[in-house]
Amino acid sequence: MHLLITNDDGFDSVGIQTLAQVCKNAGHDVLIVAPATQQSATSQCLSISKPLMSKPFTINGINGFAIEGSPVDCVRVAQHLTDKKFDFCLAGINDGLNAGAAIYYSGTDGAAREASMNYMQSLALSIDRHATEDMLTNLAKIAVSKLDYLSKNPMPRMCFLNINAPAIAIDKIKGEKLAVISPAFFIDGYEKRLSPFGRDYFWMRADSSFEESPEGSDLYYLDRGYISYTFVGGFMDHNNTNKNII
Repeated sequence: MHLLITNDDGFDSVGIQTLAQVCKNAGHDVLIVAPATQQSATSQCLSISKPLMSKPFTINGINGFAIEGSPVDCVRVAQHLTDKKFDFCLAGINDGLNAGAAIYYSGTDGAAREASMNYMQSLALSIDRHATEDMLTNLAKIAVSKLDYLSKNPMPRMCFLNINAPAIAIDKIKGEKLAVISPAFFIDGYEKRLSPFGRDYFWMRADSSFEESPEGSDLYYLDRGYISYTFVGGFMDHNNTNKNII
C-alpha cells in the first residue's frame, strides 16, 4: 500500500519515525508529510493566510516533507507531493493519549479526520506518555496488522479509527477493546501570573486529569490496561432535538 504518515508532534518525533519504519519493514510504500514544529491541540486548524513552506528530508531511508503548517495542512498538501494515490493515512504515534474529550482537540485526530473527509481511509495512533521504543513498535505493528482488514472492509467517508494504548510493558497489556468515546471532560485550570510589564497572563496547569469515565468507554479501558479502538464518525444530524424551534 501507499501510505501517508503524519502527526502533530512534528516530523522528527520518535513516534512518527517508529511508525514509518514499521510500515516500511512491512513492505509498504511510505511518505512522511508532517509539521515542521510541534502542533499539538490544533484540532482541525487550517492555514489560509500564510504560505505553507515545504522542506524535503530523508530519515533512515524514508523520504518525507516537513510542512510549516498544521496536521490538517499536511494531509491536504500531501496529495500534491506525489502522483500516486494514497491507500491509507496513519496519524501518529502521538506522545500522549487522544481519548475521550482529547479527540476533539488533538491535531493527530484532526489529521485522520481530514484524511477521511478527503476520501482517504485513515487511523489515528496514540500512546500514553513515557512510552518506550518497544511499546511504540508494538503499537505500530498492531496498527499495520489492521490495514488489510480495513482495506477489505472500508470505513464510510468521514469515519476514522482511533487507537490508543497505555504505556505499560507489552506483556502487561490485557487485550484490545472496541470502545465508545468517553464523555468525561478535562479537570484542569489556569495559573494567573504577572508579566514583567505589569500585565496579567494565564498559563495552563500541567496537572490536568479526567472526570470519571463510564464503563465501556475508551478511557475506562485504557485505565485498566487495555488498548482501545474507537470508530469516530463525522458530522451528526441533531435537527430532531429541538424541531419545534420554528
